[in-house]
Amino acid sequence: MCYNECSEFKHDFLIFGYRSHAIIHKRAVIYVKENILIDKSVVFSARIVKLYQHLLKNQKETVISKQIVRSGTSIGANINEANYGHSKADFLSKMHIALKETAETEYWIKLLFMSEYIDKKRVNHCLMIALKSKEFSLPQ
Repeated sequence: MCYNECSEFKHDFLIFGYRSHAIIHKRAVIYVKENILIDKSVVFSARIVKLYQHLLKNQKETVISKQIVRSGTSIGANINEANYGHSKADFLSKMHIALKETAETEYWIKLLFMSEYIDKKRVNHCLMIALKSKEFSLPQ
């Protein structure tokens, strides 16, 4: 059975410290491997949210920070949604959207740096993570 076609109920759990996924479909339990792309995109989204909070609290910046939180968290949302795609075309479409959101997030990070809202250390860290997610998002 395909992960995308039969997901009626999904449950995440830990086995020996490793995250695993189970899908319950017609009383049968189907185990699915960990999805590293989703996991990394959630971590990236959390860092973008922390950056957003920093910009609001410490820099009093409200315009660009709203843009970066939208595009930065959209990456993971689209990757996650792609896993539930109805077809290969739907999956690829969502992954391309995630890729475009990554490019937009890179733009906002660079603009924040050039506007002196974030320092070089923070911008390098954010861009490194964004580029890694881009590598994973590229369709084969």
